[in-house]
Amino acid sequence: MQVEPDRDRSRSSRHQPPGGNGARDRGIDTKVLNERLSKLQRYGILERTVFPEKPPQVEYHFSEFGRKFLKVIDAIDKRQADTAASAINPGNETNE
Repeated sequence: MQVEPDRDRSRSSRHQPPGGNGARDRGIDTKVLNERLSKLQRYGILERTVFPEKPPQVEYHFSEFGRKFLKVIDAIDKRQADTAASAINPGNETNE
């Protein structure tokens, strides 16, 4: 299962602490979500901000590297979509 980043990259996503319903509302187990967020943070794609609130709130946002990385992923995704479209309609190939 792949967690897709929010397509509106200008917003950061907030989630509830472990055990909250935030992860379940997204269709992913809290443990799995936390593991994936931690991995993305270790890779330098996400940055984490902890707010001193009760209950604790955590906000993740893309780092500078993460925003650059997303541009590469978006380019690959667009190229894949273009390739799939040209396979369905061979006369409409795009050369970018």
